[in-house]
Amino acid sequence: MAGDWIKIEHIIHEKPEVLHISQITGIDVFGVVGRLVRVWSWYDAHTTDGCCAFVAHARNKMSTDAQLDALTCCAGFASAMREVGWLTDAGSLPNFDVHNGKTAKRRAKAAISMQKSRCANVARARNKTSTREEKRREYNPPKPPLAGQGGGPPRRPRRMTRLEANLERLRRLGEDEARRMREAEGRDRSTGGGSP
Repeated sequence: MAGDWIKIEHIIHEKPEVLHISQITGIDVFGVVGRLVRVWSWYDAHTTDGCCAFVAHARNKMSTDAQLDALTCCAGFASAMREVGWLTDAGSLPNFDVHNGKTAKRRAKAAISMQKSRCANVARARNKTSTREEKRREYNPPKPPLAGQGGGPPRRPRRMTRLEANLERLRRLGEDEARRMREAEGRDRSTGGGSP
């Protein structure tokens, strides 16, 4: 089925137990990992607690070893697993409930879900901080107290900037020009002159 799976660590091929099984059996590390996946998958599919039925009926180590060796197509594989502590004398897998079974799979799925949720929360937080516009802050200096309110001597009027002075000059020129034009119109009216 598509929903059936077992939990495997990313570094399984580097574990000392795998390397030791490889030395004992003379199989390369990848062959050992494949056979371990075969054994663990078989136990996961056919047991609920890591004790398999044919092992329970056999009740002897030789029969268990022979059956697991046949399952992996490798003589001595079961005894190598037993030597590294991944198979008991009774033929069960130690710590089966930690890595296999429904509860272990539920825990693993929950851990993956939580990790994805945390990553999504971090991504959302990054997006919020990176797309947020910077607020504009205006500097409003404190206003000095008015003269006569105990704030010290009155302040001197501020000097105009060059731009302000030029604008004031143009305003005055405009006013003078407008006054001259009004006076010229007034003279034309009083003398009866004007345009035909």
